Amino acid sequence: ALSQRTNANMAPQRFLFLLACVGLLLPLMSAGKQYTNSWAVQVEGGDEIARELARKHGFDFRGKIGNLDGVYHFELLEGIGEHSPHKTTALKEEKKVRFVEQQHYKKMAKKDPR
Repeated sequence: ALSQRTNANMAPQRFLFLLACVGLLLPLMSAGKQYTNSWAVQVEGGDEIARELARKHGFDFRGKIGNLDGVYHFELLEGIGEHSPHKTTALKEEKKVRFVEQQHYKKMAKKDPR
């Protein structure tokens, strides 16, 4: 009877321990990408529209990306290096946004020097 009560009392602790382990492991298992605090955003309507969208969603507007037509660099100063799908989704819902992607580091491997 004592062992049954002890096991019953341990169930919530075991659950919390399991939940904590899953919470710690999930970020490590997420596709192995290391994200930056930059987004590439294709906006219809020009620089002013892009600037307004950046400000509306809490980004710093960093200007046009190279010669790409209507593609801009938005930078987030908070949560640096964190995956932020909620920010990406919010931008995608804007009528003037054609494409949006949070940037991530590309893993480069040296060629075998044989």
